[in-house]
Amino acid sequence: MSRSRPGLAKLTRPRLRGAVARERLFKLIDDARERPVIWIAGPPGAGKTTLVASYLDARKTPSIWYQMDSADSDPATFFYYLRQPVNSIRVAAAKPLLLLTPAYLQNLPGFSRRFFRDLFDRLTDKFVLVFDNFQEVATDSAVQNVIESVIEEIPNGANLLLVSREGPPPRFARAIANGLVATLGWAQLRLTREETQAIVLARTSLDSAAIEALHQR
Repeated sequence: MSRSRPGLAKLTRPRLRGAVARERLFKLIDDARERPVIWIAGPPGAGKTTLVASYLDARKTPSIWYQMDSADSDPATFFYYLRQPVNSIRVAAAKPLLLLTPAYLQNLPGFSRRFFRDLFDRLTDKFVLVFDNFQEVATDSAVQNVIESVIEEIPNGANLLLVSREGPPPRFARAIANGLVATLGWAQLRLTREETQAIVLARTSLDSAAIEALHQR
């Protein structure tokens, strides 16, 4: 199975420079992966995106990264872009994923389940599908319902990881009660004193290296 990823920023995992490995949180994510969905919520600047990207790097976890924006509140836009990285994963005899056309809109939950079932069939074990900035999707958007309806399609070993400034909305209450959603919030994301010191040291080291490079020019 080979991969060729499109260069769109919304489909590209963030590049990290000098990120400190937060092993305390990595272990929490390891434990949370026993459930199909992981929801990481915290205020702006809490380090959510850096945490997830550095975790995937550290664990060498295959993944697809999807950067949500307000346009993704439209299901047609959401599925159009999500098809691109998945269709680039070449599997023998696999057909391209379905495109959401007007004919499918009358049964969006059925289309969504079929789409994600085919999506996960193409992916390796322990694969993670990341939706970053999920708060950008309008609360009344059909895409919110899509995510809720496909939770049970996620196979064992794979995960859907949602990164948001907000916690799960009420429509996810049943999935949470059924033990399908693990949550990490600000209480866990908050830096410990040791982590703060490590980040300061890392940034100081990077700044010193940059200054030295300038002097050598």
